Amino acid sequence: MADQLAIDFGQLGQTAEQLRSITSGLSSTAEMSGGIAHLTGHQLLGDAVLFFAARWNIQRADMIDAVDVLRASMDKIITNFTDTDESLAKQFNAAASADGGGDRRPWRS
Repeated sequence: MADQLAIDFGQLGQTAEQLRSITSGLSSTAEMSGGIAHLTGHQLLGDAVLFFAARWNIQRADMIDAVDVLRASMDKIITNFTDTDESLAKQFNAAASADGGGDRRPWRS
């Protein structure tokens, strides 16, 4: 029995899309934090909310950067696996044709 490497391209794509969604969600919360402070009805509490929002903006930006790195890495992984799979399929088909064998399609076609 031959060893096989099976790559779930659907799962990889879904993970990349989830990372995009996380970035989008974190980005959209920046707009909400400033508007909440005046709703507290108390100056000191409103100031505390603004202070928290300012610190959260810094943390959120760092989180967005980290998630963007993961997303870019996932996109590169998908591209590299796809390119490798297509290249290996072509090589297999060339060798099989020379031997009179069958056709091998890339896993992701």
